[in-house]
Amino acid sequence: VLPLLENLYIEQQGGTADSALGRLHCVLLSLLGFLSEDSSFIQACLPLTVEQPAWLNECRVNSLRLSDLLAVVLVRVAVRLMSVSGSIDFYVLSLCLGILANCVPELRDMHSYTARRLLILYELLFKRYRRAFSLEVDASLKRHRRIISPSRSLSSSTSSASSASSASSSSSSCTSSALSSSTSNPASSSSGGASSSSSPAGTTRTPSFLCHWEICFQAVLLMLHSSCFQPLALAQNPHLLYAMLQQHHLFELPRHESTREPLLALSFLAPFDEVHKVVAFFHDQVENVEQQDQGMEWDAATVLDFLLVLLQRWNLVFKNNDDSTTSTARDTEDPDESR
Repeated sequence: VLPLLENLYIEQQGGTADSALGRLHCVLLSLLGFLSEDSSFIQACLPLTVEQPAWLNECRVNSLRLSDLLAVVLVRVAVRLMSVSGSIDFYVLSLCLGILANCVPELRDMHSYTARRLLILYELLFKRYRRAFSLEVDASLKRHRRIISPSRSLSSSTSSASSASSASSSSSSCTSSALSSSTSNPASSSSGGASSSSSPAGTTRTPSFLCHWEICFQAVLLMLHSSCFQPLALAQNPHLLYAMLQQHHLFELPRHESTREPLLALSFLAPFDEVHKVVAFFHDQVENVEQQDQGMEWDAATVLDFLLVLLQRWNLVFKNNDDSTTSTARDTEDPDESR
């Protein structure tokens, strides 16, 4: 694994051409993707600790677990892909996020640097997806206004025609002849059809653009959701919870400025809301204790110690829920099937 990560890191850091860089990323990420699909791969990487490689120059730590190093390099590749100018290679980005989605929920005792880098990736994808969704909402509102405005003009012309007909019969005949000539004119109808067909043509890129960011954001959102709700996953990753609390504003539901509608797909609302409730619960607990003990100095180590106490209660809640679910399923089981 280390030679694969070294080549990913060095080639992505160097000045390789974009096409060659994309092909190399595809090959290396495909190999890591095949490995990450094996459930025993991450379990084998978890106990392995490596000294900081000489090629890793973005953080200074004495040692890292191989699983943390894998996540750090993949996050770096994904962030660099999104920061390049021009078009983004969404295929390579989806490969990178797919490997992270396979590996991150299985990580235990995550390093603090790894947790911070994961939240940076989440922030970037969240902002890109929110902006793409907002652009799609704005485009749909513009199309809606274009549909409504001709109907209003038609109703106003109809009302004026009726008032003109009540005034004099001669003006009514002139209005009816004008309407018949305008509807029978093929040039005007063809021009109207061209204008209506040209309006969605300017926004044809928006749905596909939104779809790409939707897939990417879904991967990182479900990654954090699995890390929160898998048994013992959150309790064994206090640094991930600490990083999520530092960026708790990123887990508030975004809304459109004018319509106030949620800037999230319907399929994202449930997992996003569940992660938000977890972050809000721990954030409120820390704030309540800070307000009660105002004379106490709350540094990072103190907050982590308090989070460990809260996470022990979190494990008990999970254990009780699992026991109640098992007993309920046993009680509702068919007696014939049980026999």
